[in-house]
Amino acid sequence: MKISLFQNKSFETKKINSSISVGSSSIIINSSFESSANLDKNSCINRCSVGKYFGLGNFSYIADADIGKFCTFASRVSISPFNHPTNLLSIHEFQYKNLEYAFNETIMKKDSAIQDELREKRTFIGNDVWIGDNAVVLKGVSLNHGVIVGAGSVVTKNIEPYSIVVGNPARVTKKRFEDKVIEELLVLKWWDLSIADLKGCDFKNIEKAINFIKKIKEKKNS
Repeated sequence: MKISLFQNKSFETKKINSSISVGSSSIIINSSFESSANLDKNSCINRCSVGKYFGLGNFSYIADADIGKFCTFASRVSISPFNHPTNLLSIHEFQYKNLEYAFNETIMKKDSAIQDELREKRTFIGNDVWIGDNAVVLKGVSLNHGVIVGAGSVVTKNIEPYSIVVGNPARVTKKRFEDKVIEELLVLKWWDLSIADLKGCDFKNIEKAINFIKKIKEKKNS
């Protein structure tokens, strides 16, 4: 579903519909949701497309991003923070944005093409991605499927599938699984299933989990 603007000004979590819950003081702007999502308090999603089973913590900001399924982001996460041009006279927005609402004066009657160009670049986040507290993912970066971003990390470049990254700038410390297992998971695309489909799966044993999902998908395709 496409949401042009929703802001929860109450002190309690509200449901936009039966599947999307929004915490107090959180806002959704010009974004679409595949289905289920849970946003905690004081967060903002702007100009994003979001896959099913999405969770977002407190005080987070996400903009201009395409987000996969089964993704969970913790508190105070920043994705696609606004970039200021560095080759203009000033770093201030007055040069390309109408700021009448903020300062009661402006030289721009409407936002210029510079503002549009800054928003054109998208950030891609694959399926099954976890981002820890206080992490920053810069605009235009791609986090592939299965990536984990450690708390406080600043991601400045594309990350390969199932990598665990930490630090500023973020660096890969290890992979979640062996290469053979990663290849199987990427082919399997288990995230296309529902939560209910995965009932009975042995999540602690990756080989058993893969075999379980293969059987589920075979049944669905038969």
